[in-house]
Amino acid sequence: MPLRGRAIPDYRAGFNWFQPWGLDLIQAIREKTRRAAWFAEAYSDVSYYRRYNDNVIGYLQLKGGLTFPLKGVAPLQVFAAVNFIKDANDDFYNNVGEFGPGVRFAPIRRFPQFQIQAQYIRGYYTTNA
Repeated sequence: MPLRGRAIPDYRAGFNWFQPWGLDLIQAIREKTRRAAWFAEAYSDVSYYRRYNDNVIGYLQLKGGLTFPLKGVAPLQVFAAVNFIKDANDDFYNNVGEFGPGVRFAPIRRFPQFQIQAQYIRGYYTTNA
């Protein structure tokens, strides 16, 4: 017998921000750059979630490294990343500091927006379970 009843409303609201600096993969392809150059990115998101006990969860990610144009081949980025997650309800799984290396590349030069990324992240809870 199927379950019936009213759906419970789920309210969410938030904002996010992204800021790149330096030479990204798309620029490396379009400008036909030949030299390695630095890049950095900052991303942040803060959102309210009613279904998570009226929780507010914030996320900050910082990346920095080098872009290697690799003429004739897919451009490549090697970087270090640092992530911070914090919530208002102090749930241990939403209060984390993470860091680690990563690599990102655009395998199809004609479609540089398609990118593949791999990271090794080591995380630490910042509150007790």
